[in-house]
Amino acid sequence: MAPLALLVGAGIFLNDRAESRAAAFCEGIALSSPVADAVARAERQDIRHLTTRDPVGEIFVFPGWVFNSADCQAEVQDGMVTKKGVSDVHD
Repeated sequence: MAPLALLVGAGIFLNDRAESRAAAFCEGIALSSPVADAVARAERQDIRHLTTRDPVGEIFVFPGWVFNSADCQAEVQDGMVTKKGVSDVHD
């Protein structure tokens, strides 16, 4: 039973850490700032990011346990961040 408890504990820890990292990254993105600044910061920190088309923006991905991740999402208009938010850990 102990190995199962360790796995569950590790999963909870990794998912919490992913959410905290995503929230901290999102907090560092100022509304009305160029999205290129956030993308450059993500690249410097080796954070995976995806460009979206609908809505236009970027998704910054923070891995959690196995296939889980938390995301910082930034919506963009004319190259500037208009909205940002964090999604909870999901798979």
